[in-house]
Amino acid sequence: GMQTLPKYLAKFLMKNDPSVEFRLKYSLGPGSIRLAPDGRIAISNNEGGPYEVFDAVVSCIPAPELALALDQKDERFKSPVNTLQDMKMGSCVVVSAGFDLP
Repeated sequence: GMQTLPKYLAKFLMKNDPSVEFRLKYSLGPGSIRLAPDGRIAISNNEGGPYEVFDAVVSCIPAPELALALDQKDERFKSPVNTLQDMKMGSCVVVSAGFDLP
């Protein structure tokens, strides 16, 4: 199912760098994702908990749902929000990612 990609991506990255942390099954609500003052990504769970700061985020939720989770009051998210909202949904998504390994 949809959890296969994040599950195996996490497994691969942890194998290559055990210090990497992951949050699977993270509950997001409107405005849950914002930019931290240092430019990293800050995320709060749907219950309004404290924000956690991450270097990178891989999202496997539908594009329109991700658009809702972005802090739409932040002008830096205006273009990504518009792009995500305009994406047509399909039955298949392919994600290609590259990582520099030490």
